[in-house]
Amino acid sequence: MIEEQKIRAPRRTHLANERTFLAWIRTAIAIMAFGFLVAKLSLLTRLLSETHPAAASFQSDIPLYLGAGTIAIGGLLGVFAVIRHHQINRQIDEDRFSPSILLDIMVALILFIISTFVIFYLVHILA
Repeated sequence: MIEEQKIRAPRRTHLANERTFLAWIRTAIAIMAFGFLVAKLSLLTRLLSETHPAAASFQSDIPLYLGAGTIAIGGLLGVFAVIRHHQINRQIDEDRFSPSILLDIMVALILFIISTFVIFYLVHILA
């Protein structure tokens, strides 16, 4: 019975690591989708400004760059998630684990930077 539990524990740990990895990938995809939406908004305002002169005041390249940057950050987050997943797998196999908060801090900083840019852009547009 005890021998069976020793075999199951690494399996459960690897499966938990896999679920965490998939959560990071979903987060990266969501960030990239948000960036795509922001970039699409920039293209929409350009098209509207051609047909509606009042919409020309909303035209700016800032959302395009913000969207492209957000897409790049989401892709980078996905790469970091893969690297971290393999590091943890190796640590599980070697029966040593050292937690890292690098991805947590990175996502928090990304969200802070994106929200700051969006706030400044909205203030600029509405002013």
